Amino acid sequence: MKNFNIHRFGLTLRQDLFSHKRLLMRTFLGMFAACFLILMIAFFEDIVAPTQIMIDGSLQFDYANHDHVKAFMTAVIFVVILQGASLIFSNLRTKEERIAFLALPATRLEKFLVRWIYGAVVYVALFCLALIAADLLRYAITPLIGPGRPPLVFPEVFAEIVPKINVDYVGGGDFNETYVRDVRPWILASLAMIFVWLHSVYMLGSSLFRKYAWINTTIAGIVIFLVLVVVISNLPDMELETKLTSTGMSKACVAVAFVLTVFNYWASYRVFSRIQVVPRKWINI
Repeated sequence: MKNFNIHRFGLTLRQDLFSHKRLLMRTFLGMFAACFLILMIAFFEDIVAPTQIMIDGSLQFDYANHDHVKAFMTAVIFVVILQGASLIFSNLRTKEERIAFLALPATRLEKFLVRWIYGAVVYVALFCLALIAADLLRYAITPLIGPGRPPLVFPEVFAEIVPKINVDYVGGGDFNETYVRDVRPWILASLAMIFVWLHSVYMLGSSLFRKYAWINTTIAGIVIFLVLVVVISNLPDMELETKLTSTGMSKACVAVAFVLTVFNYWASYRVFSRIQVVPRKWINI
């Protein structure tokens, strides 16, 4: 089998999800419990003894922790996305798992895409559903605990996924239309592309490392980040902030991150296509 077949791909995807249904259920319940505990602990003071402020001549509750919880859960979602990438090939840790998966009647490309969907889509979707369920439960039971009822968090968390950078005003508070029109889109594009590159790094780490892929890839990523900071900071005749917010640097970041992302996906597939039933102890090549 050398050609990609959508029907065979669908059957392989269904079989992979069905074989991991108990793991997916346990993962969802664990995520739900963690989100619920975090939300209840973070909002406990706002629920039991909320602060009251005067707004338009009437006393209203001021939920001071709401913005902090929103920012924290937004950051958690990005971490979960990277963690999902590091779990893409977690079904190849034991000999029995490798035999069962590699023996499926599908091409390596179809199996590769199936596992990408598992880590990049299903895992993240489970966390989003767990966050929504935990937030709704927290919102429903808070009247039973205290007078405060902090608003739902997940709508604003999902809204925060779209990056917002307040760079409309630069240089003494003057509005710089050219900066907003020409520079800011490239800054946002470079940040998005860098995150996509990070996702590909964790995916490559998942294909390379048989054990502790998340930890090993994180350590490698920290080293790479420190090297990039040193390289950028040593560029001549520019302040670090200028280097990071200039149009040329943003375009260069987009181009470099795109090339590295393509390379990481290619390398990850090449490693996966060469995985054997009995690989080396720590790595899959």
